[in-house]
Amino acid sequence: MPRTFDRAFVNRRRVYRPAAYACLLACLASTPAALACGLHWKMPRMHFDAVQKQGRLSYHEDWGKLVLAEGLQMPLVVNFDSGGEWASPVLGRGWMLAFTDSHVIRRAENHYEVVMPDGYHYHFRRSRHESAIWKGNRGWLGRETSRGGFRAWAKCGWSIEWRESRIAKMVSPAGTVIDYRREGDFISEVRANGRPLLRLERDAETGLASALRFGAEKIELTFGPRPLVRQVGRARLIEELTSNLTAAKWSSLDPARPVRPQRAYAYPLDDGMTPGLEISSTEEASRLLQWDPQTRLILSDGPWRYAIRPNPKKPLARVPVTRTNAAGESEFWHREGGRGRSTARLRDGTKVVREWFVSGPARGRTRRVVRTHPDGSESVRRFAYREDGRILRRQEAAGGVNQIWLYRYGEDGRLDAIEREFGGRRTLQVFRPEGEGGPEKWSQYDRVTLAEGASEIAIHPKTPGRAAADATGTAFYVFDATTQTLTVKGNPTHENRP
Repeated sequence: MPRTFDRAFVNRRRVYRPAAYACLLACLASTPAALACGLHWKMPRMHFDAVQKQGRLSYHEDWGKLVLAEGLQMPLVVNFDSGGEWASPVLGRGWMLAFTDSHVIRRAENHYEVVMPDGYHYHFRRSRHESAIWKGNRGWLGRETSRGGFRAWAKCGWSIEWRESRIAKMVSPAGTVIDYRREGDFISEVRANGRPLLRLERDAETGLASALRFGAEKIELTFGPRPLVRQVGRARLIEELTSNLTAAKWSSLDPARPVRPQRAYAYPLDDGMTPGLEISSTEEASRLLQWDPQTRLILSDGPWRYAIRPNPKKPLARVPVTRTNAAGESEFWHREGGRGRSTARLRDGTKVVREWFVSGPARGRTRRVVRTHPDGSESVRRFAYREDGRILRRQEAAGGVNQIWLYRYGEDGRLDAIEREFGGRRTLQVFRPEGEGGPEKWSQYDRVTLAEGASEIAIHPKTPGRAAADATGTAFYVFDATTQTLTVKGNPTHENRP
């Protein structure tokens, strides 16, 4: 296909951004700064479920969504961590309701760890003691404030304030002000622009939350004793009994809304005094997770047994994790952020090595992925980026087949087209807006299939019923290499479709 054809499409500078492809365009066409902005607002996920980067047990649940007037949905992420550093005034020791328990921990003179209100852990550092600005994950910046406070902000407009290390206020990109009302350590209410967003009722006996109310939803909470095990030499002793979450029951004022099944939480000890967390519900089989009371590292999750190799000199570093089930199947995972490399071994013996850029405009973006299969064969994916960090080229080689994707951008910097070469064929995805007039008015998603030397182009919209040309949903164009223009070739029929 002549290079001039690509320019003809690119120079049209028409970019389609439908909601269905918002994720695709954001991932492929956005700048790193745009990708690194804001909060996740989804439940944290890990390579091995319930195993955090230092090898501790870290179990998460999503209890529902808080909805702002601007349409943003913020999940109520609940977490149990075997490290037990945090005693939640809402759920008890080891538990955390991230939206209300978000807090700041000073790890070193130039290092803050921040538990964000969506449950993710961000790290803010400064290069010099006298520096006023702290640099965090995903492009966030921070600054210390008075009375042990900390404020962080992102370019997209999010800002968060913590006072005395606890969350106090948020402002969304749309300007919604989210305030936290406290009674001592306990947050009784969260308001968005003065209107109630989340209410917490307090149990007089335990001092913890007896219920959460948001929208039409209500979650009633029950608490019971949990034994805290301490290792002294070779002996394991119960240090104390503390009030912890034992049940959560959902109800709704909206009869049309399905109600979640009640969940129960127990804290069994086995014969060796190994602590555990058991989760059960009326619709799911129970799940038992156990951890070492001395190291706080996970030991087991149902049929899986874990082997963790921490580095005592680097307690905050990511650790290699190996797990094995009763059938003798094994899996491995290790992420080395400083080197830009992760290694995984799958259950079938496949090894997957992913490498990414650790500096420059493409920082954090994938550079290469190599899969080595049990038979010794390899499949390789490689990526190249522009100077502004946007993807330029993607190549995949597997089983003797080589595929290449080339990403074309218009003068306005937005993605116009994706060209794919494989097996001697070429296809082109073109993104255009709806309602721009002309023959493309009906196009929602166009795929152009080209034969070598062909001047006739068939464009097929993915969504039926939008074709202005005919009922087949296919429009034909003729490309003039001399004038660099595309013109419609009359009304096509089904018979002359390529």
